[in-house]
Amino acid sequence: MHGERLARQIGLIGSEAQRRLSESTVAVVGVGGLGSHIALQLAMLGVGSLILVDEDRVEESDLNRQILYGYNDIGRPKVKAAAERLREVNPSINIRVHAERLTQSNVDNLLRGSDIIMDGLDNWETRLIINEYAVRTRKPFIHGGVDSYYGQILVVLPGRGPCLACLFPKPPPSRTVNIVVQTVALTASIQVSEAFKLITGLGKPALGRLIIVDSLKPTVEHIPVQRNPTCPVCGGLSHEP
Repeated sequence: MHGERLARQIGLIGSEAQRRLSESTVAVVGVGGLGSHIALQLAMLGVGSLILVDEDRVEESDLNRQILYGYNDIGRPKVKAAAERLREVNPSINIRVHAERLTQSNVDNLLRGSDIIMDGLDNWETRLIINEYAVRTRKPFIHGGVDSYYGQILVVLPGRGPCLACLFPKPPPSRTVNIVVQTVALTASIQVSEAFKLITGLGKPALGRLIIVDSLKPTVEHIPVQRNPTCPVCGGLSHEP
C-alpha cells in the first residue's frame, strides 16, 4: 500500500506495527506550532486517519514555527491548508477537518472516532476540556505545551496515571508566548514518539512523568508525577490493572 515510501520504516518496526499505524485515527487539536509538526510527522509515519481541529487562519507571524504553511497560505483556514500539504506527503491518508473552536458542547462530535488525542493548543481552557473528555471516554491524550526555549509533555492514560487536571486543576493566566521553532519541533517530536509507542506497542509510554525539554542547553528531564486521588476529573476513576 505504501510502496517504497515506508520501506526503511517497515524494515525497522515490522509490518504488524505498520498495520496498526495505518488503521489508527489520531485527532490533532490546534494545527499551529505544535500541531503542524505533529500532524506532519504522523502523516509521514503512515497513520491512516487524522482529525484536524482549529478555528484560526494563517498569519504571517505564524511562519517562524508552523511548518505546514507558507506565505501563499496567509489568510487561509489552517485546517484546509494543512490538509492539502499532508495529502502531498501521504496521498493515502484520510483527513477530517473542523474549522472551529473546540468547546464543551461540541467536543464529543469533533473528536468522534479518534483513538488518540494530541494537544497542539496554546490555551489551557480548551486543553482541560479535552482532558475531561479523554478521562470520560478513556482515550489517551498526549499534552504538549511550549514557552520560549522550554516545552513540556504529559501522557494521559485514563485509569493508569495522572490526568492533566491532577497537575493543573485550573487554567493558568493567558499571555503571549514567544517561541522559536526548535523548541516546537523537539516538543512535538516527543509527543509523536509517545503516540507511536501507544499505537504500535513498541517501547513503554512515559506514564507518570512530566517531560520537560530545554532546547537551548539542550536537556530532557523527567519529573515524577502522581495521580491525585481528589482530582475533580479523574479522582473517582477506577484503576486498570
